[in-house]
Amino acid sequence: MKKAILGLFALAAMAACTPVPQTAEEMRSVVKSGAFMSDFQSHKISRSYSAVASSIRQGTEKCFNRNIQTRSSYSPGPGMAPVMQVMNLYYSAKPRSTGSRMEVPVHRRNGNGKPVFGMEQQGIFYLIDVAPASGGTQIDLYGGKMGYGAMNKAVLSWARGGAIRCPDLV
Repeated sequence: MKKAILGLFALAAMAACTPVPQTAEEMRSVVKSGAFMSDFQSHKISRSYSAVASSIRQGTEKCFNRNIQTRSSYSPGPGMAPVMQVMNLYYSAKPRSTGSRMEVPVHRRNGNGKPVFGMEQQGIFYLIDVAPASGGTQIDLYGGKMGYGAMNKAVLSWARGGAIRCPDLV
């Protein structure tokens, strides 16, 4: 019985581990297949494709190419010394135009990017697709359910012609 329970636990733990997408196509596929905590949003913007693409290109080049260092401290238990954790996150985005479309894969690398427990620590964590649509421009956003709201809001603001303000990155 113990072995069966441990086996089920191991199977459940492995099922929760979705590999980090390495290409834009993988990101679309993972999100559209309903991966746990993933989110897809589609928006139509009443501006020309060229104006929207230009705004998003400017915003991503300014805001999604940066390094962030986070520090946190916690106590593992009563009477134990606090533990200080430092995490380095490296973000990079390179808009790519393909014909009449533009895609912006936003890459994130945690620390040195080396695998931890077999899982890649780098890859695409956010994707913006921009395409012309009748009467405006279609924007598809691929990301997660938690922590991506500020990024989605910023991208949509840029697309509507708003000021380039950088969101907090997750």
